[in-house]
Amino acid sequence: MKNKNIQMNAYNLVPGLEKFLGFNKDPKGYEGSGIVYSDLDRLCDGVMGFLSGVLGAVKDENEVTTYDNYITPDDNKLQKVLEEVNNNIGSGRTGLAASVGAVKGWLEGYEGEMKTRTKTVTGPLDTTIRDIYQSAEYIKTLRSQEYDAVSDKLADWADSVNSLVTQPKSSLDSLRDLDPNLKNKLETNVCVIFNSVNTFVESTKLDYSDLVAVASSVDRDLTTLESQISSTVTEQVRVLKETVTKGIDGLRMLVKEELERKVKLLTDTVWKLHTVRQNIKKSVDVINGKFDEKDTSPNTALGAASLAQNIVTNAATLRDDDLGSLWAEIQLALTGLTDGIADKEGNQGHLNDIVTSVGEYATNFEETFKQSINDAVTAIVDGEPVKQYLYSYVSGNNHAKKFKGRFTAADNDAILKVFLSIVQKNIKAALTAIKANPKPGSQSTVDGHLQNVHKYLSNYAEQVIHKVADVVGKIQSDLQDGYDLQMTDVSESGYNPYLKWGVEAALTELQSLAKGAEIEIQRFKSEINMGKLTAAIDGVKALGEELKKLVEKPLIEKIQTKLNNDVSMPAEKIKQGLAYVIDSVNMELRNISAILEDKKDKNDKHDKKLVGVKNQIDEKTNELNQQVTSTLDAQVRTLKEGTLEKATNLCQSTITSKVTSDSATAKRSIKQEALRMFADTKEKELEALKGLVTQKYTEIGEIIQQDLESGLKGMMGKMKANDTYLDTLQKQTEIRTATTQVRMYLEELLQYVEDQVKISTAQQTKKDTVASTKIANVKTMLGLSLDDLSSSNHFDHTFSRNLADFTNTLSALQGELESSVILGETLRNVFSRVYHRKEIFPMSLGGVLKAKSAELKRQHREAKGGHTGALDRRTRYQWRAHKKCS
Repeated sequence: MKNKNIQMNAYNLVPGLEKFLGFNKDPKGYEGSGIVYSDLDRLCDGVMGFLSGVLGAVKDENEVTTYDNYITPDDNKLQKVLEEVNNNIGSGRTGLAASVGAVKGWLEGYEGEMKTRTKTVTGPLDTTIRDIYQSAEYIKTLRSQEYDAVSDKLADWADSVNSLVTQPKSSLDSLRDLDPNLKNKLETNVCVIFNSVNTFVESTKLDYSDLVAVASSVDRDLTTLESQISSTVTEQVRVLKETVTKGIDGLRMLVKEELERKVKLLTDTVWKLHTVRQNIKKSVDVINGKFDEKDTSPNTALGAASLAQNIVTNAATLRDDDLGSLWAEIQLALTGLTDGIADKEGNQGHLNDIVTSVGEYATNFEETFKQSINDAVTAIVDGEPVKQYLYSYVSGNNHAKKFKGRFTAADNDAILKVFLSIVQKNIKAALTAIKANPKPGSQSTVDGHLQNVHKYLSNYAEQVIHKVADVVGKIQSDLQDGYDLQMTDVSESGYNPYLKWGVEAALTELQSLAKGAEIEIQRFKSEINMGKLTAAIDGVKALGEELKKLVEKPLIEKIQTKLNNDVSMPAEKIKQGLAYVIDSVNMELRNISAILEDKKDKNDKHDKKLVGVKNQIDEKTNELNQQVTSTLDAQVRTLKEGTLEKATNLCQSTITSKVTSDSATAKRSIKQEALRMFADTKEKELEALKGLVTQKYTEIGEIIQQDLESGLKGMMGKMKANDTYLDTLQKQTEIRTATTQVRMYLEELLQYVEDQVKISTAQQTKKDTVASTKIANVKTMLGLSLDDLSSSNHFDHTFSRNLADFTNTLSALQGELESSVILGETLRNVFSRVYHRKEIFPMSLGGVLKAKSAELKRQHREAKGGHTGALDRRTRYQWRAHKKCS
């Protein structure tokens, strides 16, 4: 009876105790008005336990710590957030608000730092693409302009190209701020962009230096050639003027000498007549004999007439023979001038030397070109990106321990050094074996030589790129034989694509060299139009004929005319004057004869007559001499100082002006063509570089986005994206609605993990795996547990059983989740905490007495029997509480 009363009292106390504890069976169980938490508060504690478990599980992962370290101040870092969440566990809805706020703030800071750090990688690359585009657009504006007009702009452009590498270098340096996993994923693409931009920058430096050197060389060489031609023309014209002047002066001197000789002869005759006058009385018969019409000796009058005739004859000889000799000398000088420039009449001229030199260049081209290509192989294989590909091949195989012999334990650089020599050897061997057609040489014109060289380069470039497989096979054969470097399973190596890409990149660059030379030859041949050289040779040959015409017509014929007018005609006047003198003398002699007949009476008169004859002869002779000398000197002076000077100056200025004009045109044309070829090449290279950088930039963006949406980062993102469920949970007053919010929140995270462990198929779909199936089971069991809690409004035995089944389902994930095992462990920890809360804060006092009685008795029996050891403090407390109420 006593025991029964105690039992009844205990049961009577239950309603009061339940009310004291805050239990209300009508709405939802514990409502928080008593000393025991409500079920809603316990659910909030479970949510905080979940947050603590997730963040505690990931806090030491690189994907988390890397960006957590950047968050400021320290109170906002994950460790402080975890401490706040853990401290709030047990405070129910009050602590949940602070905990959710702290976690939400940390997730926002975490996401912000991730975006900031990835932006330091992608931002400079975006700038690089824009800079490349602007650089390409700017070089387009320069291609069609004259080199000298835009040389400063071109230099500025070259300086701007040098800075292109700054942004990719910044991206490369910023990789160190990312977590190691993402850094490794991005490093290859960023390195490709950096190396490609750097390669373009370095090649542009060399190409720009070559362009400047070509422009300087063209200016220097053509200016030198212009000066040489001008000097040659000036000298030849000087020689021509000197020769013609000497001829004219010589002709004048001959005429003057002849006139002086004839005048002297006349003077001597006058003096002879004077002697005759003095001895006339004694020598009448002798004088009469001297004027015998049949006597032509020099001392007779007829002889004097003959001598006068000789003056006319000599003048004609000077005009026709000597002037003809002078013209022959002029022709010889002109021929020497043109023959020195171009080949004519068997002489090798300067322009024909060009044809010969180009022929020798074409004949030796193949040997010189192949030697240059061999020299280029070493630089290309030692440069980027070829060396980077080959390094990847060596490092990968070395890591796989495929190298044997003395290189078994060697570092990558030691192996790479030997391997590069093998690659160079085989590429050179493959290039040497190329037989391109046609062989340069064996042509008679510059255009023919250049056409053969162009065809040879085109055929050579076409064959180069087809040597990739042969070179790779030879390299693998050398590695298999192990003469210089031995490697096992050469053909089976997973790094063979790097070898192929390296060889392909090297041969592509060599092909580009050949094609560049081919294009340069073709453009030089077509644009510069080497046919102009042939025309120039023919033109120079014709120049001599033109110069002859310029000299013969305006100069020689004028000289002939002047000599005829100013020498021959005066000579004819002399002849006529002598005839007059002779007639006068004969007349006077006849008068003398008459005087002799009456000499006694007319002796004085006779003397006067003879004196008059002498004076007349002197007067006529002096007049004639002065007239001829004055006229001849005037015409010679006009010829030398006027006609000849103007003609030669005009000839010289015409030639030098033409040479200067053609030289300036050639300078502009060659430099403009060089600029155009440079701009075209750089425009194409920039377009290709922009395409490569854009492609890699897109891949980098996809990698970052995929990284952000997968793994721990993806889970953090899901937690942030679904934190509105937790916000709603803080405002709920019914556990049914609150449970639904918790379920939706947890199922979002479980669905994410399930999708992560599925296998992607070729059809862009997801295929279930053992792990994904088990995670789906976890999600189902979670739903059952929370559905029961939602329908029953409190934690009861059904929830307890469902929770146990849910825990077992989580345990089944062990070893299946791989990268997602952290979430599985977290979920087990979370619901263990929820279960722990259930035991500490019973669903109702009566529920505890009934629900736990059997379990506590079993634990007590096991404790007494030594099966599990002493009961812990919590179990003993529960056991005593049960005994008191039973």
